[in-house]
Order: sequence, then structure tokens, then C-alpha cells
Amino acid sequence: IAQIDFKEIQPFYFIIPVLVGLSLLNILSWHADIQLIQWLTLPLLFFGFFVCIYGVSQSKKSLFPIGFLMFAIPIWDSLTLPLQEIAVTITSALLSFVNIPAFIDGLYVSIPQGTFEIAGGCSGLRYLLVILTLSSLHGYLNYSLWRTKVTLISIACVLGLVTNWLRIFFIIVIGYKTGMQSSLIKEHELFGWVLFAIILIPLFF
Repeated sequence: IAQIDFKEIQPFYFIIPVLVGLSLLNILSWHADIQLIQWLTLPLLFFGFFVCIYGVSQSKKSLFPIGFLMFAIPIWDSLTLPLQEIAVTITSALLSFVNIPAFIDGLYVSIPQGTFEIAGGCSGLRYLLVILTLSSLHGYLNYSLWRTKVTLISIACVLGLVTNWLRIFFIIVIGYKTGMQSSLIKEHELFGWVLFAIILIPLFF
């Protein structure tokens, strides 16, 4: 982990006007109730304060810890609908591959035994955020080459999405085979997290 070298600190006070501007923008967005700008200006303010106090070269070491905060900022919800639509498309293709009759109507998948809704919670966004958070932290703590870190995060992103697609597919297949009587249909979230934990094993080991 990179640490601040206090012998190399060179405060950069010229960034103060930028900090004032970002602070005013954050305050104005708060009064205007524009949450996206409020959230996005916070990491910039944090990094700006580091630059002001420690200098540019030493502040670069804080980029990952500050950038890591982006996973906690609620700006990811815009991905929900696209991920839902992708999940429906993939599920439809998988059901067709195993010859299970299915009718697709928007975000609903109907089979002879019943209908499944690919709701917002089924988009896979939660799995994606969790696996991106874990993989980026793992890469930061254990690898020095950017190529290795990017490869790890890219694979993690794919695995997070695939986990959700498999979860939906398996649940529909179980519903088809059991006439919608399996308890896994009601416990589909728990089933998804178990599947997710299993997929994490080859990713990190």
C-alpha cells in the first residue's frame, strides 16, 4: 500500500480557488436538490484537499482510496434498466437453447407453469457492485501492475453478470420442472448469493 512520504510534502495552495468553486457548486446543488452533483463533487473535494496539503505527487497515492468511495455513491441506479433488459435477452436465449417454451413481454418471462418478472432487484446490479468492490480492493492490495488489476476487475465484472443470468435461468428451469412448487423460487435471493459465493472462489484463488 502506498503511504504518504512526509519528507516529500510540497503543499500546492494554487488549487484553493478550485476548492472554493467545487464547494460552492456542492452547496448550490444541495439547495437545488441535485443529488448527482452533490455526490460527484465530494471525491473531487477530498482529492483537492489532499493536493492542497500534501502536493500533487504525494496526493496521487490517495487516488484509489478516494476513488473507492465511488462504490458508495448512489449513482449506479441508472444501470438497472439496461441490466434488466440484458438479463431478459440472455435468459430468453438460454431457455431457447434447452427447449423450454417461453414468451417474453418486456421484463416478464412467461412459461406454461407461470410468469417471472425480471424486477430491478434481478438486474444483477448488486452482484456487479459487490464483485467490483471486492476485486478492485483485492487488486489494489495484492498487485502492482495495472494490467493485472484491470484484467482482474474485467473478469470480475463478467462473472458478476453471469452469476445473475445463471440465477434467473436456474430459477425458471426449476419452476418449469417442479410446476412452480420448489421452495427455491421463493428463496431465489438466497440461492443467488450462494451461487455468487461459489463463483468468487476461482476469481480470487
